[in-house]
Amino acid sequence: MDTKYHHRTVEDDIIVNQMDSPEIVDDFELGQDEAVDIEDDEANKQKLKRRIDQYEIELKNPSRPGKKLFVLDIDYTLFDHRSTAETPLELMRPYLHAFLTAVYAEYDMMI
Repeated sequence: MDTKYHHRTVEDDIIVNQMDSPEIVDDFELGQDEAVDIEDDEANKQKLKRRIDQYEIELKNPSRPGKKLFVLDIDYTLFDHRSTAETPLELMRPYLHAFLTAVYAEYDMMI
């Protein structure tokens, strides 16, 4: 092919000669013996302890006697964040208010 008229394509950038490419290393196997679980890392334990000691809980609404806590995730449970909707009313899942009303009768809710 005459290189004078050859234009680079995406394929030219993607296709790699395997002989020229570097060795592929499975990084999941590196350091398995030396790995420390994140919850066992002493620095993380100290950060967590400081955060717990400094944090003040502000109770917004006390729980109702005899009601268990029902925790809801906002995205995909209450609304669809990938929607093209422009207003909160358009983002809401169908029958959202009926669902929340029914749940609240039996549970305290946290979102």
